[in-house]
Amino acid sequence: MTSGFYSIQRGVLDARSLRGLVDGICRSEYLGKSPLGEEFVNTRGFSVVFKREAIDEVKDRFPYLEPYLEAVVFDGSNAFYVNPLVLNESSKVSPHIDCRLLSPQNIRLIPNLVSVFYAQVSAEMKGGRLVLNVGSDNEVTVKPKTNEVVHFLGKVIHSVTEVTNPRKRVSVVCEQYNLEDDVLEVFPYFQLVCDRDFAPRVAIGRGVPSSIADA
Repeated sequence: MTSGFYSIQRGVLDARSLRGLVDGICRSEYLGKSPLGEEFVNTRGFSVVFKREAIDEVKDRFPYLEPYLEAVVFDGSNAFYVNPLVLNESSKVSPHIDCRLLSPQNIRLIPNLVSVFYAQVSAEMKGGRLVLNVGSDNEVTVKPKTNEVVHFLGKVIHSVTEVTNPRKRVSVVCEQYNLEDDVLEVFPYFQLVCDRDFAPRVAIGRGVPSSIADA
């Protein structure tokens, strides 16, 4: 299914890869309060930030992400902000545009494309729907389904309605960037971002040391 600003891809992963992805996220030592900002209410997650040249290292460190990355990453993208995200009762995401701040360079980045993959969605879940173009004449509400990915333009204002019953929703968001060389040079080579005390924000591997935060 395709529209002017979003598309839906169904049957993305095989059953084994899907189970591995859900298990890997839910058992991850990095899973804690979502580091994505105040819009993400009562959500859990962590982030993996990297350039395309580091993608093999990301797959080695997070093997359960490999089938997902192979399915959703586009050839024209050269930098990524991947966010495993777990929602349960009372979780919601307020309207926002995905925007990252590279500091100390003070460069604000809006992704070219956002890809949201639904790894586990309970059929009994109430709420948890993705709303695109919030408040506009062409607002669209998407009911998430397991093993589907929604791709939409990075400039789109979006939100997630509140989950109102105790049902888990596990998704992985991939912000995809096509950066100019000068910006790509200061983008983190490979970085983990989480709110767990034992695992502070840390840059891994080669490249220019840089921090990246929500804007």
